[in-house]
Amino acid sequence: ENMAIKTTIKCDICKVEKAQTNHWFRVSIDGGTFRSGSIKPKQKAWVGQLEVCGAGHAQALYQRFLATGNLEVEMHPEKVQQRGTNDPGTKGD
Repeated sequence: ENMAIKTTIKCDICKVEKAQTNHWFRVSIDGGTFRSGSIKPKQKAWVGQLEVCGAGHAQALYQRFLATGNLEVEMHPEKVQQRGTNDPGTKGD
C-alpha cells in the first residue's frame, strides 16, 4: 500500500480544525522573543510552537506574552491526528 499521512492541526485557542492553509499562524517564544509566522506545508516546527486559526488569536497570544512573558496555553494531546492526504478539507478557515 502506498498511503500518505496528513497531519491535522487544531487551533490551540478555540480548537477549530485547520482545513485550508490561509489565515493560520504559528507562534512561539524563542530566547525571550515572541515569534510569529504563517504555517506552510512541510516546514519544521519551532520549539514550543502553537498553531492558531487567525490574526486575532495570534494577537491575543502576543498580548498574553507582553503581560506575562509566556503563552500559557494548555496543550492538548488530541490536537494532532492523522488522516489520508486526499481529504480536500472544508471551508471555515
